[in-house]
Amino acid sequence: MYCTPGNILTGDREKDRAAAERLKDQIDIAHHLGVPRIRCDLSAWGRQPEDNVIENYQRDLPWIIEVCRELADYAAACGMTLTVENHGTYINGGDRVRQLILGVDRPNFRCTLDVGNAICVDEDPLVCMEALLPFAETVHFKDFYIRNDDLLLDAGGWTKTNGGRYFRGAIVGQGELPVVELMKRLKRSGYDGDVCIEYEGVEDCRQGSRISVNNVRKLAKL
Repeated sequence: MYCTPGNILTGDREKDRAAAERLKDQIDIAHHLGVPRIRCDLSAWGRQPEDNVIENYQRDLPWIIEVCRELADYAAACGMTLTVENHGTYINGGDRVRQLILGVDRPNFRCTLDVGNAICVDEDPLVCMEALLPFAETVHFKDFYIRNDDLLLDAGGWTKTNGGRYFRGAIVGQGELPVVELMKRLKRSGYDGDVCIEYEGVEDCRQGSRISVNNVRKLAKL
């Protein structure tokens, strides 16, 4: 899978259109590399909570759908699948991403399902997973530490949710996400695609990734 950033929601339609064209260039690159799937962002990550409210999303949704249909059709001409991830603090949460996928209504427009990112928008990861599993093309498995305030937090590595909580990457199985139940539901769904580790902790990345991979393999055997 090829992964690329993108932001078609700058507030300037000329810039947004240019961003959409750049995403087509990224599809071309992935196609030339022989990669069958591309995952792209559609908005900036660091938006302010007051900008992420549902009424703004409903306002922006027709434009997002229009661009995603165009990109999906472009990718289809290359024999590729285009995915959107439940990512960041705006195009995230089961209902929002599901509504987008259903609105685009293209067989090659699917979801990169991240089992932990619902935390960014203060949603139960299990609820988000159930909403998006039918559309999952690939799955990111991860874990987070979660805190309700920053009283005892040292600087570095902590990110604030829309609702004001704090989270930080953890080795899979050592944080607060319900990873056992997440894996059980993934298996019950009949999903048979790729599962990859997304390790975002502060430990050595090789150690954190190695332990995370081993723990996900253990979870898959439960």
